[in-house]
Amino acid sequence: MTWEVIVGYLASVGTVAVWLTCIATLWLKYGLFKNDDTLIYVNGMGAILTLIYLVIYYANTSSKTTMHQQLTFGGMLLFPILIYLRYYAGDRDDAIFYMGLFCSSVTVLSYGSPLAAMVRPLQPKYYAHRSTHCMPFTLSFGNFIVALEWLLYGYLVDDLFIQVPNFLGAVLGAVQLSLFVKYPASSSQLSVDGIKSDRI
Repeated sequence: MTWEVIVGYLASVGTVAVWLTCIATLWLKYGLFKNDDTLIYVNGMGAILTLIYLVIYYANTSSKTTMHQQLTFGGMLLFPILIYLRYYAGDRDDAIFYMGLFCSSVTVLSYGSPLAAMVRPLQPKYYAHRSTHCMPFTLSFGNFIVALEWLLYGYLVDDLFIQVPNFLGAVLGAVQLSLFVKYPASSSQLSVDGIKSDRI
């Protein structure tokens, strides 16, 4: 399988990688403000790995214009926040508060992203064919497990900015996983355009 074919299959993953890089960078900055080694190491590695992925993806994608737009959006999200914190946030406690608030908000949005796919199985016009075949099981399951881990860590270090978004993430993940039990995809729906689903 060539890089072009792989990149074609992963067309939306570039957006996800840009988003993950932004989140990891924001949490890394929060960890630096708080001198929290766990946040620094985990999110530092997350930022590095997603940047490496983005370089590989960018080198092999045919839709560089779309990638430029995504990278521009990522920069427009990150840089104003980092500049504000560097020059205008006041003291260190204010910087920690505003950074934690922003990190929490972005994390909740990230956990909630699979909710867009949840809408379809719940719409009345799809009652006869309710199914979760359009929902990414591995993303929902991964979000649920990661949210539980970070929630536990948030309690260990007594940090509400880690606890609250990850509690909400765990709840959203549990709701998403319950839909896979209530509305399982039939075997005929597990393959789309010849590409096997991650749920086989």
